[in-house]
Amino acid sequence: MSHNILLIDDDIVLGELLVETLSCYGLRCDHVPSGPEGIRRLNDSPYQLVVLDVMMPEPGGFETLRRIRAFSSMPVMMLTARGNPRDVLTGFELGADDYLPKPFYDEILVARIRALLRRMVPTSAGTADADLIVLGDLEIAQADRLVRVASNLVSLTMAEFETLRSLACSVGEIVSRDDLCKSSLGRSLNPMDRGVDNLVMSVRKKLTLAGCQMCEIRSARGIGYVLTRKR
Repeated sequence: MSHNILLIDDDIVLGELLVETLSCYGLRCDHVPSGPEGIRRLNDSPYQLVVLDVMMPEPGGFETLRRIRAFSSMPVMMLTARGNPRDVLTGFELGADDYLPKPFYDEILVARIRALLRRMVPTSAGTADADLIVLGDLEIAQADRLVRVASNLVSLTMAEFETLRSLACSVGEIVSRDDLCKSSLGRSLNPMDRGVDNLVMSVRKKLTLAGCQMCEIRSARGIGYVLTRKR
């Protein structure tokens, strides 16, 4: 059986501890200390998820993420001691699926990894009509996890896709930040959690760049977000 997880982190001691910890929870993990070595492993071996540290020597975590996204859409969780919102947003914009600041509890890391792995399981397609959501020039194929604007494919991470899908399934209605956090990130919202807001910002940007003109995501201050059709 292949290993599920690849950990890319230049901290050798922490890497060994995380490999041992994840093993105790029944999760297979390999550890490499640099971005280039991680890229080589991903090209040579099948993995289901990457845990990637941001603060590594060049090319660094963000550049490594960029290179991963050039050939793979597998889930990537960022680990970092840098917790400011700009760094978090940069990670999501480059294609991260989740972002966990250091230090963290082992149980939180494991729970988030399992949530990302669960979302990799294909959903039942059901009927073609039920699967496809069409909102003007925006099309969302739920079973295939594909998004198109005017027939042009929009590249979204799994977390971004779940954010958009949740809003599209309740078009015209406010979806709370807590509900979005549960559906997109697999956890309940806490007061300092900006993950949902950063995901929404990233989805908005990608839809705008794709030329989406017939719907938009609006903020409901203090409550959540709503996907609306433009008149």
